[in-house]
Amino acid sequence: MTPLRNRSLFFDRLGQALALGRRDGTPGALMFLDLDHFKEVNDAVRVANNIIAAIGKPFQIAGAEARVGVSIGIALFPQHGDTVERILNAADNAMYRSKNAGRNCYTFASADVAPTAVQGTP
Repeated sequence: MTPLRNRSLFFDRLGQALALGRRDGTPGALMFLDLDHFKEVNDAVRVANNIIAAIGKPFQIAGAEARVGVSIGIALFPQHGDTVERILNAADNAMYRSKNAGRNCYTFASADVAPTAVQGTP
């Protein structure tokens, strides 16, 4: 279980990153990840591909090979939101679009930034 303090700290740091981006005129990104089919085991594009490849590697559990995948939602700021709530919602919605697109891929919050879903490279 994650203490509430960690969630509060996350929101604080995300708010600081958004404010810094607005001040400096620099963009950023937030990625939402959800492990696909993880319940069967237990419940920026290059980075997304590396995450998909790393999480997709097989591993052993009690002598049997197991695999999980990951659905990633990517929201860029300020394009997809200029507040903590908006950027979080955009990344979360994009993650669910990845799941609906077949899982084990990443999706940007807006179709005009990149294709709706892109399969990760193994």
